[in-house]
Amino acid sequence: MAYSLASPSAFAAAKLSFRGRASGSAPLTSGPNNAARRTNSAALTATKGGRWNRVLRVACEGESAGSWIDNWKKRDAARKEEQAANLAGAPPAPMPTNAIFAKRFARAKGYHYVYVLDVGQPESNMEVMYWKDTFASRDVDLHILDPNAGTYTLSNAQDLLKTHLAGQTKKVRLMGNQVGAYVCALYAAENPENINSIFLIEPAFALLELAQGLYGDAAPSELLADAEAYAPYPFVRCPSYVVHGSESVGVPFDNSLAWVRGASINMRGGRVGVSDELVSERRLLEISNGGQGLDGCLSDVQKRLLDYWELTGDQPITPSVNLEDAKPEDFARPHSYNFEQYDEFLKKFEAERDRRERLARGEAGDAPEE
Repeated sequence: MAYSLASPSAFAAAKLSFRGRASGSAPLTSGPNNAARRTNSAALTATKGGRWNRVLRVACEGESAGSWIDNWKKRDAARKEEQAANLAGAPPAPMPTNAIFAKRFARAKGYHYVYVLDVGQPESNMEVMYWKDTFASRDVDLHILDPNAGTYTLSNAQDLLKTHLAGQTKKVRLMGNQVGAYVCALYAAENPENINSIFLIEPAFALLELAQGLYGDAAPSELLADAEAYAPYPFVRCPSYVVHGSESVGVPFDNSLAWVRGASINMRGGRVGVSDELVSERRLLEISNGGQGLDGCLSDVQKRLLDYWELTGDQPITPSVNLEDAKPEDFARPHSYNFEQYDEFLKKFEAERDRRERLARGEAGDAPEE
């Protein structure tokens, strides 16, 4: 219902009528302006509490209450459209950052990161692609060192690493898998001055003892002959993190356990180990991997690596695609990370793990599908 006020005298009459109601007296019902008084009394009652300023505004503009509300909605909608137009194409507002994590992340980005490939491991390997993705998502360069380009020996791999790091002013963080991890440990032992820390994935310590399990009759003779000159468990002073599958075949978990425990005697004051120097912290993460490699557990390893090297970032990383309509290739980097291959591997990995668990319970375990 709309109400219209026409004259100043009507305002006064309406005000008297409203005050009369508020004090408990009856409204005015006689006199020359009764109609106006009754109309304005109803108008004030409809405003729920007698918002006198609102009634005055409507009256002064000669506009009904319903018309005023409709026009207000139109103006509000126009204002929102204008705001949306101004924001169109503008970058989203940055997410709030955590000052502590931001400081750690900025410090972590100041290191030089190197991944040393394993024997026969190509740069296009799924695990290598995964780590490249991980670092790229943090806007950090991960340099891939490939000793397979020539004859892969421990000496050649370390020389290649030394050449790569020549003139490097940043402190270095090394990571690698199996023999590549062993190379990282050897290099860190011989060059402690420029190595900040190492992250080892199933390191092939005591390589000569593992040759048969790793390579069978196809063991590379040059690699094994060169390995005789190196300590099976190198003494590393810098902080180290080891990740190993508890049931890995070829590279036993016990070797990593022995290396980590071997450092503990040098971490306690007053005890003498293989050296009179104290070593930094060593961590060991054991993962149940169903007798396979750690390819099916990379997400677990990734969390530990990011936390260990403080690369978690200063704010959540949000995808730039619509998650509801996204396809795997929308998240792929230019280096062609193969999501279908990884998903297929996970299926086989889980099937093999389930089979082993059934065998452990004494149940029949069918071979996993190829």
